[in-house]
Amino acid sequence: AVPPRAQAPTPPSAPATPPPAVLALPPPDEAPAIRRLRALFPADVQMSYRTATVVDEASQRVRLEGVTLRRPDSTVTFDDVTVEGQTDTGVRDADLRGITISANGTQLSMARLRITGLSIPTAAGGADPQPEEVTLDRLAVEGVRMDSGADGIYSLAGLIIEDLGIGRSTRVRLENFGGERTTPTATNGFSLARAALSGIDVATFIRDMRTAGRAQPQAGRIELTAEAFTFSDGGRPVGSLDSFRLESDTDAGQNGTGRLALRGFRMDGVPQLAAAIRQLGYQSLVADLTMDATFQATGGLLGVPALVLSVPEYGRLTFSADFDRFVPGSPPETMMTAVRLVGLGVRYRDEGLLGRALRAQAQEQRLTEAQLREQLIGMVRGGASGPGMAVLRDPVERFLRGQASELELTARPPQPIPIAALSSTPPRDAADAQRRFGLSATAR
Repeated sequence: AVPPRAQAPTPPSAPATPPPAVLALPPPDEAPAIRRLRALFPADVQMSYRTATVVDEASQRVRLEGVTLRRPDSTVTFDDVTVEGQTDTGVRDADLRGITISANGTQLSMARLRITGLSIPTAAGGADPQPEEVTLDRLAVEGVRMDSGADGIYSLAGLIIEDLGIGRSTRVRLENFGGERTTPTATNGFSLARAALSGIDVATFIRDMRTAGRAQPQAGRIELTAEAFTFSDGGRPVGSLDSFRLESDTDAGQNGTGRLALRGFRMDGVPQLAAAIRQLGYQSLVADLTMDATFQATGGLLGVPALVLSVPEYGRLTFSADFDRFVPGSPPETMMTAVRLVGLGVRYRDEGLLGRALRAQAQEQRLTEAQLREQLIGMVRGGASGPGMAVLRDPVERFLRGQASELELTARPPQPIPIAALSSTPPRDAADAQRRFGLSATAR
């Protein structure tokens, strides 16, 4: 047996450099500017730091490194904090870098947070102020990442909020917002290239929702835009939207106009929809949706001149409607009993979908396309028989025969009909519907 070779003794490791002491309690000689900064936080927040320097006494500009804020249920750390112009309720300017927040199992980090013109009033009894009481000139966030465990991981390249406060028109912009959530069966994700909001008094909106449960209409011009939205399932693209735009103009009397536009909406990644598209002989489906609306406060006249769903090579579907006794902001149950239908129109212009659908259905039923068309025409004749129904029957028959590419149905009831009555007392048959709603049809 060979005795084991003797091992050279391990040299003692150099002692680790102790980290700078963290101040758990404010030192007795802490500068007044830093004490004033400390006083901005609620009583249950403990602030500690590694180093603190008063850069300029006149402007109360201070710089702190290794800052930690602790509450019983959360911890926030900052690599570097520079604050200037502290007051009893806020700061004129704050530049925060290397931020990490831990609370309730969620980890959130930010590369940088810049705040200008912040004011947080002191609530009575030491309670936290309400969100709408905070005023802010500008807030800019960069490099945000949030890990919520089972609820997903989210990231945001940039966010800017300007002019926040009661009576102020707030502006919000964000860039490159995305997230991913993993479930036992799949991983779902989304991404948004950019979005912007302007024209809303956000603080007043929050106050109204908190105190009354609904927001009151606001006057002025409101714009909401978004670009390049995508969502995926299991790493596979499901759908996307090129752009979204919502805008409205409202005067002090609550009269106004609005417009909604969605461009380049796709859902090709949904397996059931993709299969149906291919069965009809299409390779994709790309849709645009637009809607125009007008409102007059006197009489509560709400008009939708055109809500258009356009799908190239499929067709174009247009809705129009007029209502009265509409009150903005009223509860849904009130609208159902108060709002009345004055008129309604539906128009469809075929660009190839009808023929493809008829051929696919005829093949499934082992009929010719002509036989299926006649079968449908027979159903229309049976449901709309009688001389008085010719105003509906004849245009529909022309459309089904392929003699017209556009069919329009309109309803002009003799008297406005409450929305609730449309479902509570449905018509007995087509003839009853024609009399009650003043139905007519046109084929072009």
